[in-house]
Amino acid sequence: MNEPGYTAPDITLIGQDHIDRYRETDGEEGYLWNGATILVLTTTGRKSGEPRTTPIAIIEHDGRRWIWAPWGDVHWVRNLRVAGRATITVRRREEEVTSTELDRAEREAFFRDVLGPVAGSLRGGRWFIRTVDGVDLADPVGASEGRPVFELRPAA
Repeated sequence: MNEPGYTAPDITLIGQDHIDRYRETDGEEGYLWNGATILVLTTTGRKSGEPRTTPIAIIEHDGRRWIWAPWGDVHWVRNLRVAGRATITVRRREEEVTSTELDRAEREAFFRDVLGPVAGSLRGGRWFIRTVDGVDLADPVGASEGRPVFELRPAA
């Protein structure tokens, strides 16, 4: 991308390195990453019963929160789907949440009405999602295909 002020995506914080730096710095490093707000998601392993943790972007809009899986049914998706709840760490604050997986129509609306506008408000946001995540937000029907989305709510 050759636009004025362009900064290449930071790919130094990936996976466990991202989690470690996030925790070591109470989110000072890793909370804002490539324009996205990152939380640490801890689920219960569906087979092991052990805690499983991953850094993931959270999309916040109109008081609601979602997480999505650009690469489909990865392990955290399958674990969250079974558990229906997780612990999220936002900077140094932990919160227990429940999750609801969106159906196809809800996912299409999410990509069209939430993620599209949110990404469009961030410099290079649509480009990043198209290039790194392989998702064309101009096509919400295609974007929703095989990409799980969960809404998170505070646990009672």
